[in-house]
Amino acid sequence: MVAISDRLPEMSPQEYLEWEEQQPIKHEYVNGYVYAMAGGTIPHNIIAVNLTNALKNHLKGKGCLVLSADAKLGISEQGPFHYPDVMVTCDERDRKAIKMVRYPCLIVEVFSPSTEARDRGDKFTHYRRISTLKEYVLISADSLSVECYRLNDRGKWELTHYSLEESTLSETELEINLTSVDFSCPISQLYENTEWRNAAVDRVTAERERQMAARAVAMENLNRNVERAARTAEAAGLELEKSMRKAEVDRAEIDRIVEYLMGKNSNSGSPTS
Repeated sequence: MVAISDRLPEMSPQEYLEWEEQQPIKHEYVNGYVYAMAGGTIPHNIIAVNLTNALKNHLKGKGCLVLSADAKLGISEQGPFHYPDVMVTCDERDRKAIKMVRYPCLIVEVFSPSTEARDRGDKFTHYRRISTLKEYVLISADSLSVECYRLNDRGKWELTHYSLEESTLSETELEINLTSVDFSCPISQLYENTEWRNAAVDRVTAERERQMAARAVAMENLNRNVERAARTAEAAGLELEKSMRKAEVDRAEIDRIVEYLMGKNSNSGSPTS
């Protein structure tokens, strides 16, 4: 979702919560100020729905809640209060929540150029204050790019980036892995039904076909070189065999000459009667 920059008058957290219940649209609350939320683009919505549906199917019957941008997130009782595009909470304290959740393990924001700075900056700073949060995911609505920030065992946030450029000739398509909910899916599944996805997939396909053609040419050249080397080795073997036969003939001739000379010397050295 997109926060409209015009701020409403300053409110206390309780005033905000009571006031927003009466409003026709959602509002975020940060440091005493309220920001109206505007709808995102169609691709933004498609991506969020794709992921929400995939997570719901994966987590069905596992005691977790998969929530969309209509669900409010409270960083604390005093705020800030946000509306992430997708959330997953498996915490028992959120199971009976009515107005907001407080303990998600996964938060996802689908960003555009106009929201990217805020999603990377202030929101991530706020979300990191949630003790149960294990992963924060940023999905671009304008390019095939997914960034997963994962909390490691040392309490540091590590980035794993999935993008179109990382697609390779592997037998399986590049997959997104979300360890906080033990979930994985092809990156194309997140972007299914977006207008530009086919062009992105065509680009990957064309690149793979180019690499496969290059590999075929390389294999053909290798086979040709192997055949040439085999022929050379065969010719060398025949030449060696010929040389060895000649050497045997020469050796036999030398043996005869030596035998002759030795016999002649023996006869010349014998005493006459």
